Amino acid sequence: MDTSEVGEGQPGRRCGKTGKWSYASQEEALRCLRKIQANPDPVKQSLGYVPIMVYRCRFANHWHLSHKGRVEGVRRRRRKGAGGYW
Repeated sequence: MDTSEVGEGQPGRRCGKTGKWSYASQEEALRCLRKIQANPDPVKQSLGYVPIMVYRCRFANHWHLSHKGRVEGVRRRRRKGAGGYW
């Protein structure tokens, strides 16, 4: 994606480690989050994939959106690390 064509509130690039859309700052990620929440995609909303929070990437200095809450994400990481099956 050519970052020069990206509008305000749109992700500028993909994270090199995770492949997720990334945002340069927390403020930019929050702006995009509010925009998506104000006009969610009906299909994604019915599947529970509307973002509800922003978080800093563990691998790089940028931000991502998440449809999972903080507690759910922590539980998932613990399960994933514990059994190695996830």
